[in-house]
Amino acid sequence: MKTQQLPINKIKTSNGEMGRVIKAVNIDGIKSDPSQPRSHIDPFAVEEMAESIKTLGLINSIEIDSNFNLVTGNIRLLGAKKAGLKTIPCSIVDFQNSKDRFLHQVAENLQQNSLSDMDVAKALSKIILFAPGAGKTGSGGHNDKGITWTANVIGKSEGFVREKLDLLERSAEFKKAVRENKVSATFARAIKYAPEAYREQVEKKITEGGFTTRDNALMVVDAIKYRPEKADQLLAVDYKDADPQTVMKNIRKIVPDYSETPATDALVKAFEPSEKIAKTAWALKNLLDQYSIVDMGSFNVPRVVMALDALGRVMKNWLGKTPKDQNTEKDLKLIKPNAQH
Repeated sequence: MKTQQLPINKIKTSNGEMGRVIKAVNIDGIKSDPSQPRSHIDPFAVEEMAESIKTLGLINSIEIDSNFNLVTGNIRLLGAKKAGLKTIPCSIVDFQNSKDRFLHQVAENLQQNSLSDMDVAKALSKIILFAPGAGKTGSGGHNDKGITWTANVIGKSEGFVREKLDLLERSAEFKKAVRENKVSATFARAIKYAPEAYREQVEKKITEGGFTTRDNALMVVDAIKYRPEKADQLLAVDYKDADPQTVMKNIRKIVPDYSETPATDALVKAFEPSEKIAKTAWALKNLLDQYSIVDMGSFNVPRVVMALDALGRVMKNWLGKTPKDQNTEKDLKLIKPNAQH
């Protein structure tokens, strides 16, 4: 095997830090790892990587063990082959055990956001078995302590771990739709929370693209829980491409007193001001794109600059405050005097 030693770096494992040698390795001598967390290779990602390597070169080395088995960097390796490289920079790293190796592979791919939802779910279902007390199931349907341990190990929230694991409990049709990117994996939570008697119908509607967002699906599921006898009517409505307000209007036509549900009321109530702020922000951005400071005329420039400066300070203060500290009326006084001159 032809190799050329390059500078030495370090890699950290669960047993501490150990040396890592970077070498230029014959690309055809690198073997794939059948136990890696990635099960699907996106041909488009490989093509993009190959074009990037042709233009900029390979920016980050791949990782292999001392037996030339690939550890991380599958897309980079395939892209390098497609780009015609004969050798590739490799970090040579060995782990004390297969557990450390797999955890490292998953962590690297999560950081790169390069795994599919299904691959993440399968990887987490394997990692949770490494946790102390694995096999004991909590009230949430998974090992609760194992979920906490897994979340800490991979640097994600417990909600992230639960949501991905929920995906594995769904039907083959739903998982197929997720693999084909027809449906977001986040819909798994809406299906899980649906009453058991209507879960199959909810899943079917989601799989067929009946909802634009998971939150819209959750609103309908919540309404079904509130009035189960109205489930068929609620699921017969077309919610595709509907915003939260439209979904709520359709629900209230069927369940008029659903407005008494606090959680969904808060969601709809928050939508209106957020929509106003977003539209206003985009309108201001478009105006600034349309006109330069030269277009203002020397007489008007100070007024515009003062107003934008005050607005910038208000935005900075607003974004930095906790909700209970928000006082927009008071903050706007910073702008109004400037706007009057």
